[in-house]
Amino acid sequence: MKNLKHIFLFLTFFVSLFGFSQTTAFSETFESGNSLILVNGSQTNKWYRGTLSGYCNGIQGLAISNNNSTYQYVHTTSVVHAYFDVAIPAGATSPTISFSRKVGGESGYDDLRILSIVNSTTPAAGTQLTTSGSNRVLLGTIQGSAVCSSTSYTLPNALAGTTRRIVFTWRNDASTGTTPAAIDDILFTYVLPSCAVPTSLTSSSVATTTATISWAAASPAPSNGYQYFLSTSSVAPTAGTTPTGSTAAGTTSVNLSSLNLGTQYFFWVRSNCGVTQSTWAGSSTFTTTIPPPSNDACSGATNLPCGTSGLAGTTVGAVSETAPNSSTLGTMGVWYSFAGTDQQTTITVVQSLDTRLLVLTSSTGACGGTYTTIANVDNITSSNEIATFTANSGTNYFVYIGYYTNGSNTGTFT
Repeated sequence: MKNLKHIFLFLTFFVSLFGFSQTTAFSETFESGNSLILVNGSQTNKWYRGTLSGYCNGIQGLAISNNNSTYQYVHTTSVVHAYFDVAIPAGATSPTISFSRKVGGESGYDDLRILSIVNSTTPAAGTQLTTSGSNRVLLGTIQGSAVCSSTSYTLPNALAGTTRRIVFTWRNDASTGTTPAAIDDILFTYVLPSCAVPTSLTSSSVATTTATISWAAASPAPSNGYQYFLSTSSVAPTAGTTPTGSTAAGTTSVNLSSLNLGTQYFFWVRSNCGVTQSTWAGSSTFTTTIPPPSNDACSGATNLPCGTSGLAGTTVGAVSETAPNSSTLGTMGVWYSFAGTDQQTTITVVQSLDTRLLVLTSSTGACGGTYTTIANVDNITSSNEIATFTANSGTNYFVYIGYYTNGSNTGTFT
């Protein structure tokens, strides 16, 4: 016993030294009650909590009985379940179910199965759970072992951040067998970093150069707040990566500024516990917006005096709208305008984006009237769209440039 104590003290020191602690998530000894859900239905042999002979420890336990008073079963086909739910937090490792048990029955036909399933699945009396399927794990099958012993199973670490339903299923056929299943002293534990990991990273209020990032607090909350790392690369930070910034204890959001336009950002967050930090949570991502061009709407049309050349244009960031007088023109366009002078006028668009050029007049002489199309040009054999016409004196002309066909493609031109 002395040597065992030394081993325990060493393990405790080892766990604390490396920043991990074992947490009990579920415990049931059955001495003062039963917290498992029993699914017995009308089956002949049922799970029963009470004072029956044959329990491994203490006075009370959970066992199969055909009369709710005796640890025995009759040879009438039965399938019954007992289960509990357990939440495994993000960052937890080594989720483990342990219990005492003895299981007799007819070897090869009567058994106790232990499964880990999603908590939205409810087992039914008389029906054996399948041992395969989405998020379903058969932890073990016990039979032909009427001697009391301890058993434990470790679930995959990938189940961290989920709630699992642990099911004990007894089944027997109509043949022979003695001493059914009895279980006692159930314990579910996992190992948590002493500096727990934050969860649920999100972004909001994303604008041209600003955004807000937030997350759900770690449990327990870190004493020194949180650190975050922001990058335009999806490559995750390491334990030694210098954080972009930090927050005070209890603060779970950051308002970012001085960001680049139209840029995708990735971010990670970790708890800062002073001496130690948690692993990084993430990544999550957001993309900053691009402001619309100043001539995005007709009301902001750029003036085109006669002789204008080399004028840089863009539809990047334009707000979607229905193009005037054209059902095939892209929805992201920009506007220009000029006054006619009774001279032949040529408008040339040198495109990087495959554009269509519309020249229009308005029934009101201003934006928003009924438009008449003077030119509708989509040159498929050249990189230039050219419209030549006589611009009448006293008439205002409007030029609309967008993607050559339906769609939201954007780009630049001159």
